[in-house]
Amino acid sequence: MKVTLTQSGGFAPLPPALATVAVDSADLEPADAAHLAGLVDAAHLDTRPRVSAAPPGAADYRTSTLTVTDRRTVVVEVTELDADPAFRELVAEVKRLARTRAPKTGHEPEGGDHDVV
Repeated sequence: MKVTLTQSGGFAPLPPALATVAVDSADLEPADAAHLAGLVDAAHLDTRPRVSAAPPGAADYRTSTLTVTDRRTVVVEVTELDADPAFRELVAEVKRLARTRAPKTGHEPEGGDHDVV
């Protein structure tokens, strides 16, 4: 299973190098792959709207687009206003896994994850 996360928008947009991350469960330790699969299941991506409708004036909110490819591909776009706890946890885990798998360049952001979504 491959999970790609693209984040856009927000008051302070992310640099392009941090805006999109991808994780392939085939490259993970079995426990991490199983945990990721459980989070994908818990987020119910199959049953949620493909695009969340941002209310007027929501331009400063971050949007997260998750693409999950396994036996088929599911793409879901959610604004931080509409992100439920399961979706937020999945986003955080994809970012964590991508960070731990990424080669160290010496240019990593300090302070860890502070994004709402």
